[in-house]
Amino acid sequence: MRSHRRTKNKTVIHYHHELYKLQISQSQKRDPRTTKLFDSQYLHIVKATSFCLRNLISNKTKVATTAPMPRSTNGNGNSSLSGTMGSSDENRSMFSGGLRNRNRTNKSGSMLSSANTQATQNRPDHIKSKARAIQTTRILLCLSLLILAAVLGACVNIFFRKPEVTLAEEQFESIAGRATAYAKQTTRLKRLGVITMATTIGVAHPNADTWPFVWINGYDEISSNLVETVSGDGMGFAPLVEPDLLAEFEDFAYDSYSRMVGYPNTTAVSDFGRGVWAKDNKNEFNIEAADQKYHEGVIHPNGETSWGSSYEIFAPILQHSDGADAKPLMLNLRNEKRRGQTIDSIMDCSQDVNATQCGQLTDLLLLTQRQQPASLIMQPIFPANDTKMTGIVSTPLVWEDVLVNAFGSKVKGIDCVLTSSTGITHTYKVDEGNIVHM
Repeated sequence: MRSHRRTKNKTVIHYHHELYKLQISQSQKRDPRTTKLFDSQYLHIVKATSFCLRNLISNKTKVATTAPMPRSTNGNGNSSLSGTMGSSDENRSMFSGGLRNRNRTNKSGSMLSSANTQATQNRPDHIKSKARAIQTTRILLCLSLLILAAVLGACVNIFFRKPEVTLAEEQFESIAGRATAYAKQTTRLKRLGVITMATTIGVAHPNADTWPFVWINGYDEISSNLVETVSGDGMGFAPLVEPDLLAEFEDFAYDSYSRMVGYPNTTAVSDFGRGVWAKDNKNEFNIEAADQKYHEGVIHPNGETSWGSSYEIFAPILQHSDGADAKPLMLNLRNEKRRGQTIDSIMDCSQDVNATQCGQLTDLLLLTQRQQPASLIMQPIFPANDTKMTGIVSTPLVWEDVLVNAFGSKVKGIDCVLTSSTGITHTYKVDEGNIVHM
């Protein structure tokens, strides 16, 4: 049956095609406008017929056999189509009917397709697949964002790290340079202070034969003002005393204290009594006194030292800018190794050149009063009328005080490491102007 329908359909289309060819051949002598009308009518018929046939086949309806269209002859003897080649209104009606049928077919097909799609979407496997797809999309999105963030971070690090490092290095060099320059300037001012005091004492007692029995009237006031000028932390005066003059010198020193206003009779008195003293920090001499001080005239009567100095001489502090309250009064500076080595070096220097060039800075040590890391600036004293070195003026260079003034109040995160030529090291941390000894 289906084959029969296809045969009939082809026959109808073939018939119309042959009829149109015949009509064209007969109408060649006609007006061109008539030929154009036939072309238009033929196209309408073919389209309408093809649409109707497809519609009938899809709905499984029988297709009526189209009878041959009769020919008619007009008054001019030319053949014309009758029935099939009807009026233009009939052709339009046939074509419109075909379109309506097609629209109804498309609508019913769309409804069926929509129903099938809805049923497919409601299947459990389809819902799970859709959920997995959404979850996978989210994971891929998160991974993409993470990768993008990592790439952007790496780019920022590459492009901005070097300028930041350069800026940090420049700022550090600027801060460190300023601190170093300040430390040098402070050291120079303090050295000028001790040079001034040494020169004053040498002028006050110009003859070497009066030494070590010398006393500087007004030393407390003069040295205090000088210390304030150079931002110092005390200044002491120590004559060099030969071992055979030690006892006489001790009597002279305590007698001078007793004649000074504001000096009590306990000035420079240790637990063992009066005398030039040193401290047994390493417990070498089993000192039982609470202050661990011992009398140098007893332990080292000949001026020798426990660290092996080549000189046998004492260097007790006779006067200090802090007056009677000064703890290092009558302390033998040569007993402690770092102080003693510096004095020995100055004595070696003074035999060849003048006093101004022989001043030196001690190694890092702890102060007697403040117990903080410092170095002592020492300057030899030469009497104005002699070239013999007769004493020492010293002032401490407390590194904490230097660093406090060297860095601004907003500077932090810098560690200052002080290292001496002998390998002694002290570290300070700078935190917004505060200096902390580590």
